[in-house]
Amino acid sequence: MLPSVKRHLFIVSFDLLMTDDELQILRAVVDERGFGRAAKRVHLSQSAVSQAVRRLETELGTTLLDRGRPPTLTAAGLRVYDHAVDVLGRRDLLARQLGALRDGGVGIVSLAASQALSRELLPELVARFVVNHPSAAFQFETLPSRQIIAAVADGRFELGLGPFARAMAGLVVHPLGKQRMVLYSGRSPRLSLLRKEGVSALARETLVTSHLDAPTATRRRGLLREHFGAVWVVQSLDLRLSLVRRGLAVGYLPASIVAAAGARRDLVALDWLSFGVIERTFGLFYSSRRTLPPLAERFLESARSASRA
Repeated sequence: MLPSVKRHLFIVSFDLLMTDDELQILRAVVDERGFGRAAKRVHLSQSAVSQAVRRLETELGTTLLDRGRPPTLTAAGLRVYDHAVDVLGRRDLLARQLGALRDGGVGIVSLAASQALSRELLPELVARFVVNHPSAAFQFETLPSRQIIAAVADGRFELGLGPFARAMAGLVVHPLGKQRMVLYSGRSPRLSLLRKEGVSALARETLVTSHLDAPTATRRRGLLREHFGAVWVVQSLDLRLSLVRRGLAVGYLPASIVAAAGARRDLVALDWLSFGVIERTFGLFYSSRRTLPPLAERFLESARSASRA
């Protein structure tokens, strides 16, 4: 069941109020790409969901959704949706923290991490931390790198562990090391063409990646994906590795993960290309708009000490 609609009110202007239930319903409609699936997610009837969105639009005096299939956010709706993600994320994080304290613990460390670092680094950081904080609780989630930044910025997680992006405004960053991403190809018959023709041969290849800018984003010249004939968005690191191994695509993979998976005999590093290797700084980061809880702060310091060791 949804929480009471009267207990949490968020002021938008002097005479307009939004409840957290209304924000949760709007977010569900967008995330689930439809009113019917949203109704199942929030345990309400489809008509109740539709009425809640219309009520919110009436309160705000603007249309939030274009009722297509799927429904899409208007410009105003996008701003309200971003507000909903921020508010609900912080509320859920607070509930988890209070629950951990109520159960007798010292608190909870909430952290989103990239798939590669979840395998290679996070277990080591946790093992080091629990030596001195055995009653600490954790909430971990694995996300694509760009989603980690968004999840930390909007308050869904206290800490992010992943590669740094060019734009990290509003985040406090603490570097921990370097990650070497290599463009790999499977040992397919097309490999000889790549060696012979170079970059131009990539027009016959499919690039597999964990993230692609939205179609509505401004198209920029010089993007790496412009060299390839097609792009597949695959968030699973294991599946990306498997597709490249089978010769179905080429893709940037962490060199250390390829080595650990014993995949070197099946793959060829295209490191002779000018963009065949990308060095990325990775580390922990958190929102500069929020005070980091003491337990998360101690986890951060423990990780920094480990990187210096």
